[in-house]
Order: sequence, then C-alpha cells, then structure tokens
Amino acid sequence: MPVFLVWGLWLVAGAVAGFGGYLVLASLKGKRFVVLGPSLAGKTTLIGFLKTGEVTLQYEATVRPAKLNGRKIKLQEHELKIDSFDDVPGTKDFHSAWEKKVSAADVVCYLFDGKRFVDGDTEYIDQVTAEMRHVSDWRRERAIDHPALRFFVIATHLDQVTEYRASDAARRRQYIVSLWKTRPLAKLALVAGGAKARCLGGSLADREGSEALMTQIISEVAAAE
Repeated sequence: MPVFLVWGLWLVAGAVAGFGGYLVLASLKGKRFVVLGPSLAGKTTLIGFLKTGEVTLQYEATVRPAKLNGRKIKLQEHELKIDSFDDVPGTKDFHSAWEKKVSAADVVCYLFDGKRFVDGDTEYIDQVTAEMRHVSDWRRERAIDHPALRFFVIATHLDQVTEYRASDAARRRQYIVSLWKTRPLAKLALVAGGAKARCLGGSLADREGSEALMTQIISEVAAAE
C-alpha cells in the first residue's frame, strides 16, 4: 500500500553559516520535515530531485527566497505529492525562522558534506559541529513535548570518496557504518544526540543515490507509525 505524502518545503541553502529547510508532510498524519545543513551540502540538489525527478549538479548557494511549484513523484513504494517549496537563504537573519521551523517539526534532517570530513577539513568540521549544537538544542526543546521527533544526520557527497565510489551496495553500507565511527563523525553523532540521532550517508549525485537516501528516510518515518 503506497504511502501518500503532501510536502510543503521551506529550504535554507545559502551562506557559509547556513542551515537548511522545512517540509510539511500533511497526509502522513501531518508529518512536518525540516531539512537543515550548511551551504552546498546538497539541500537544493535534493529539492531539485523531488521537484523534477532529475538530479542537477548545480552547486550554487541560494541568494534570495524563491517559491517553487510542487509535483508528484514515485519514490519506490512511496508516492509523494510535493505541494510547494520555499527556497530561503541561509544567512543569520533567518536563524529565528529556522528555530521556529524545528520547534514545529516531526522529523529533522541535517545534511553536510561528508567528503570534507574525510579530507580532515578542520574549519568545515568545526563549523558543522557548531551548527549541530544549535540544531540539537532546538531538537531537544521540541522533544520535550514531542518525544516521537525523529532526527536524521546525513553525510552527503560520498560519491567523491574513493572507498565509497569503488564499492558495491553492501560494501558501501559497511563503509558508512565504519565512517561514522571515525573521530570527527563520532563526535558529531554525539553532539547530535548519540543514539537519538539516525546517522546516514550517501550521494545525491545521481537519481539512484538521491532516491536511496530519501526512500530510507521516508520508510523509517512511515514504519514508526
């Protein structure tokens, strides 16, 4: 039986200190999703995939708010009806808005560039970890009156990592598990809430990778009902 979802998305994809966006899944018992992450983490790529069914690798930060029309897309066993999108810059001026979105969310997804963690980009690692503290604080506050809140932390751009790219599907899954045990990612997972956060990884560079990540998230949310 397909799960029918109505999504309204507010996405923050802008500046260096940018977080992420907001989706509302109305027909899965009113589920509301927030998609967060620093600039160029893949948020706009993901939304482009959901909007068109295709992946456009156009890594540009969002400069100004924009509204996008929705569509229907079949994502394996889940038929999604995308209602609307708001693409919003990720400047500090929007921080209060992001907090409000998280405070009303049922599911929080935080995307970041996993390749830069693998490369040991300390400035980026520090930035993402600092952002995660804010997001985790908001998530914990939300969880006080909504203990069913689900939190996904997603390492993207793994297609640019040789060990991931050269492996088959089973070995890629093993690689992601081992990756989250490395020091910077293990620390990030701890900041995110440890076992209370679902740590994933993958690629948004093609339709297969984008669909695999979104199907996993949607399936886990639906199975929890």
